[in-house]
Amino acid sequence: MQDLKALEDFYQEQLLLLSNFLGKYHAVWSQEIIGNFPETLDSYSPQWFESLSSLNQQQEWDLDCDRGHHMLEDGQLKDLFTEIYQLKQVPRMKEDLAQSLEQQKYPSWALFQVGGKKQHEIKAICHHLQKANTKDKIVLDIGGGKGHLCRILAHYHGYNAKSIDTDANLQELGRKRLAKYPPPPGHGELEFIHHTFGSDPKFERELFENTPLSIGLHTCGPLALGHLDKASAGQCLLNIGCCYHRLRNGETTHLSRFSQKEAYCELTKFALTLATRGHTDISLKDYEVKKRVKYCRSALQLFTNLKKGKSNFESVGSNHPRDYFQSFSHYALPKMKGLEIEATEDELNDFYQSSQTTKNLDLIFKGNLVRWRFGRLIEKYLIYDRALWLVERGHAAQVFQIFDEKISPRNMAISINSLT
Repeated sequence: MQDLKALEDFYQEQLLLLSNFLGKYHAVWSQEIIGNFPETLDSYSPQWFESLSSLNQQQEWDLDCDRGHHMLEDGQLKDLFTEIYQLKQVPRMKEDLAQSLEQQKYPSWALFQVGGKKQHEIKAICHHLQKANTKDKIVLDIGGGKGHLCRILAHYHGYNAKSIDTDANLQELGRKRLAKYPPPPGHGELEFIHHTFGSDPKFERELFENTPLSIGLHTCGPLALGHLDKASAGQCLLNIGCCYHRLRNGETTHLSRFSQKEAYCELTKFALTLATRGHTDISLKDYEVKKRVKYCRSALQLFTNLKKGKSNFESVGSNHPRDYFQSFSHYALPKMKGLEIEATEDELNDFYQSSQTTKNLDLIFKGNLVRWRFGRLIEKYLIYDRALWLVERGHAAQVFQIFDEKISPRNMAISINSLT
């Protein structure tokens, strides 16, 4: 077992670095720019906007995909992005993941109608578990849904798998799939357990006591903490969290004693939402769509604030992408009705096309190109705090990137008692 003191020192050092850096820019990442616009921009350096104004559309896209900070001219923004890039690094799996996954072959029907992202995640986990230090091939999957991961582990890796989920409909779909595609010879068994995790501690304690390995693949918000809390000596655990916006600062964050006392970083609901965002490598066309969507949503918020006579942030939901490429009024009028605000088509379109609105939308979007970069650091802070919490409880918790970030951006895994 790796030296717990060395692990504790490592996570403490990392949390201090993160909290000190994030603390300097708390006013930038802790609130939405649009929420109290234009006062929010007081926390943004004018030199950042000067640097961003020199970029063309493709350079902006490169920067948004986190691969273009090197092209910035020397100055404050390049220094900031370089420091963020360095701080966000997390160890990767030791093996060449792409090569290993290429060798992970299954029959064509094994992953039929399973999305590419999910396939990648299943293959990466199975590759990792092939070297896991498990006494018996028994696995429990928390929030397993249709049971795709458990099915692959049972059918092609010999595990006896149990998939827990609160959604009986998803589990029924999984059972129908099992009946449709017969398993190969020598397969393990797959059992679906309909259960809401955390509702019956006695049942869960007995379940975990008889399970050498448990997995939580993208366990949402507090569910990840419930899974980690079940960690016990001699058992293997693999957890990948997500949906950090479902956490509450101080209640389901700052788990370790060290983060509470020495490396505290206040995480607002906007910060936790920022950590949840999928920072994926998108195409230039998708970037152009994203930019248009952000412009329309920001304009709607600015118009709403103008009508209400106050600066506030209100969520109004999403639309089909085509709605954002028609007139602004086509997108905005239904939203106005929902917010009970009177507005005409001409009023909305004139507002959107005005020079002041155009200037404001450009400032907001460029500001977000900076703000969005902090999301990964906030996520790392949350994950390393969880790992340190486990170390403080006597577990040799490791953190590493288990998926390709371009395919599955929520890729930071916490592993206990298994090879990393």
